Order: sequence, then structure tokens, then C-alpha cells
Amino acid sequence: MRVAYSCVVDGGAKFEWQAVTLCFSLMLNAGVPAGDIKVHVTPTVGSDFRRFAADQGIDVRAIEPFPMGHGYCNKIQQSLVDSFNGYDRVVLCDCDIYFLSAPDLSGISAPAAGRIVDFPNPPLPIIQEIYDWRGISLPQVVPATFAPSPDGLTIATNWNGGFYVFSTDVLRAIGPVWREHALALLESIERMGRYRNFVDQLSLALTMDQLGLVYDHIPAGVNFPLHLEASLYRAVPDDVSVLHYHDQLSALSQIRAIDHPVLGKAIDAANDRIGRTLAEWLNRDARLATLFQKWQDHCAAPKA
Repeated sequence: MRVAYSCVVDGGAKFEWQAVTLCFSLMLNAGVPAGDIKVHVTPTVGSDFRRFAADQGIDVRAIEPFPMGHGYCNKIQQSLVDSFNGYDRVVLCDCDIYFLSAPDLSGISAPAAGRIVDFPNPPLPIIQEIYDWRGISLPQVVPATFAPSPDGLTIATNWNGGFYVFSTDVLRAIGPVWREHALALLESIERMGRYRNFVDQLSLALTMDQLGLVYDHIPAGVNFPLHLEASLYRAVPDDVSVLHYHDQLSALSQIRAIDHPVLGKAIDAANDRIGRTLAEWLNRDARLATLFQKWQDHCAAPKA
């Protein structure tokens, strides 16, 4: 089975360096051939990143931003372009994830898979209202993966956007519908209340349920978040393969340490690999050195 790994990169030191880190982890830790990594870049992405990725053999594809200026929805664009011919399955990745090893996808038999959201965002009443507005029946109600209390409920198709798995046929089918729901939500954005960042996520849920797609849920270890309160790390699997670090990356490209016997070991392993990779590559690649300096400058800049 041929699997492509895909991401969308926006311009700026933060997103470009996250994408560098993602791609290195895919190639060096997960064993993904560079040509099977599909990096979709928006027009604001700089030439240093584009050339660096192309020099590694990564497949760099240009896309336009999603209409109406909602950056989180840019990820929808990769489902609307012709990047995956010859592949059986596509893994859509956020740039702020790090692969410790190749994720075990053998348990996925359905044409779509993802992990239920960390928290019930948007809250269930907002989801219900939007489903009614769009004329779609609400799916099964389930607990959010890391909800701090039993009443933290969401729906079974509300997935964390860091890691989606689709068959290529399904990805082609959902793209136009995903776009339609996202545009409708953006045009009626007040319906999302203060949860406007989740338009892309909820639009995918609406798409899944409108089309009646069969799906699997992936385990937390294949997309494990590192931005939670310590008390919420109740049960950490021993086989964490993909870390979703969010904004927990230092100026030296090290993931923030967590005092946890399993997570701490995984993060230490990730940081050791990141450090060794950087030390080796910075000395021989001027473009990588430039991107790293931009990342450090970004980290040092005063936060608004």
C-alpha cells in the first residue's frame, strides 16, 4: 500500500520551521521517502524553505489560500488538488507534529480515520445547532479524549486536526463538500461563537456525516498532545509514535519537557534526535541555517 504524507505550510518563520522539523521526523524516524512527502505551500512561503524542501527530494506543491482569509482552513486546499495520484492512502498532518517512529496504521480498515478531539470544542450545543442549520443528523455523542470531566462530550466525527488518514478516493470525494461547509460557516461565523478557530474541524465532521462515511478512530499515541495540564495525562500509552507539540518548541528546536515517566522518555528521545539532526545538517546546508536563524529570531521577538 502506497501512503503519502501531506501538510500545508503558510509563510513565516514559525510555520516554515515547524514544517522542516516535521519533514525531518518523517524521513529520519518514520522512514518515509522524501518523494512521498507532499508539502503544499501558500504564496507567502519563502524561497529558502521551498528550495530546501525541494533539495531534499520532497514534493513541493503550490496552492492558493482558502477563501475569506481563515488560515486554519488552508488545510482544506490539499484535498482539492491533484497531488496523490498512484497512492492508496493519504495522511494529512499539521506541521506542529513530530514523528518518533512510523505510526502503526495496520488497524485502520475504514476509508477515513482520526482521533476524537482533546476537548469538547466547540461545545456540544453549538455543534447541535450547526448540524440542525445544515440539515444533517447528529452522529454518536462520545467523550472528548482528554476532557477533565465525564460531561465533556462531543461527537464521534469531531477529530483533532493534527493527523487524519483517508483513502485517496475518499479524500477526493470529501474535498468539495468540506470546502462548501467551511465557506458556509465562514459566511455565518457568528454561529461558532468564540470557537472560530475550529471551522475546518467542524466542517470536516459535517462532511463525514453528510456523506455517511465509514471511519475508524486512531489511538491517542498516534497523535498525542503536549499542551495539556499535567493532571490530564491520566493514561499515556507505551507506544506513542507521533507527538503533537503545538507551541511547545524552543528557540533551539527542543520540545518542552514534561515530568511524566512515559512522555518524558518520548520527549527526551525526540529532543536527542532533533539536536543530532540539527548539528549534522546546519553545518552543511546554508538554507537550513537561514531558516533556523529566522526561527530563532521569531522566538526572540516580543510577543504581542
